[in-house]
Amino acid sequence: MTYDPLQPKSSESTGTADGRSPETQINDSLETVADSFHWLGTQAMERLSQLGADLAKTDEPPWYEHVLMSLVEVALGAGAAGVGEFLATKLVTKLLPGVEEAGHEFIKAMFEDGLNTGIEAGRHQLAAHHGSGNVETFIGAQKDAVLKTHIQNQAHFRSVGRHQVKTVERAQQLAAACQADHVKGAADAHYIATRDAWVSYLAQAKFGAIGKHGLVHAGDANFGPTTTDLASAEHRKKVNEGAEGYAIEDAPSLFGAIVRRDVPGVLEMMVTLPSIESNRMAGTPKVEVAALNGVNQTIRRQYAGKPVGEMHIPRQITAKVEGDRPDFMLSLNEAGGGAYVPQKQASWLRARSLVGDHPENATKDDYERMEAGIELLLGELVPEAIF
Repeated sequence: MTYDPLQPKSSESTGTADGRSPETQINDSLETVADSFHWLGTQAMERLSQLGADLAKTDEPPWYEHVLMSLVEVALGAGAAGVGEFLATKLVTKLLPGVEEAGHEFIKAMFEDGLNTGIEAGRHQLAAHHGSGNVETFIGAQKDAVLKTHIQNQAHFRSVGRHQVKTVERAQQLAAACQADHVKGAADAHYIATRDAWVSYLAQAKFGAIGKHGLVHAGDANFGPTTTDLASAEHRKKVNEGAEGYAIEDAPSLFGAIVRRDVPGVLEMMVTLPSIESNRMAGTPKVEVAALNGVNQTIRRQYAGKPVGEMHIPRQITAKVEGDRPDFMLSLNEAGGGAYVPQKQASWLRARSLVGDHPENATKDDYERMEAGIELLLGELVPEAIF
């Protein structure tokens, strides 16, 4: 007999004290799971409506419709992945040892099957509102996409997924993972992913977007998911010397965010870093000031108090280093990429990788130590307030 990791090893009873047969118990539990798709669609739409209200006071830049289609896909994909991960975690806590991984993947797939249907629905909604790019249009497209995604998810589960569940115990585990309060928590994943995508869009519309083939321009096709161009003003000038107008001249900066307030969508921070000598750090990294333009205080508060490394929006760090090591600038796009510091300026980051219990970094080269230092730093930097 072939072992099915989705099914528990325990044997089935022939009935229960209330007289329900195993088949009835399975069907009752799986109806709860099937209903969860409707609950999730409703909860996610409510959360997206709240996001629309939270973003309503945002100063919106001109709409870049060629980037918008990519944005819908990124937001919906991240939201679906977040939902699946959240509910899969709830399921895994209820599984027998040895079936956690299979159960985790099973429930994630349940909430991602309808993703392509939702993406097409969102694109259709945007096309129907051509030229009216604003928060309301974006939220409307996301809500339509979310609804179509979960309708498709529900249909797929009823016709395919439920037939893979053969035992009462397994059905009840799935039902418990998909109970209403868990679904409500999972809906927050759509809010967060859509919020981050909108904030990132503000940055891309102002400073430029980078796709799989480089900088994105009007009329480009097949550029894939986009990230924000965080290049410096000097780099943009050099690019334009070779091809005038190829790069947007504006570059994000701490000065612009704090003084001019014209750096939408990029979390700009000035931090102080303690000196490091003999693999000992004299203090802890500290965020002195953090600014996020283009959104209101409701949205800013949602990012405050979280480690910088866990944020999925563009971030730029101006680091002032105590001691004799050089200061440096660190930029990260919404996908976490672009974190590179020239070797001469990366001395503190390399030293940080060797502080504390990290002997694994001792044998790494300079670039790998820099990457390790960046990861440690991003986990330590927590802006308590953002203005």
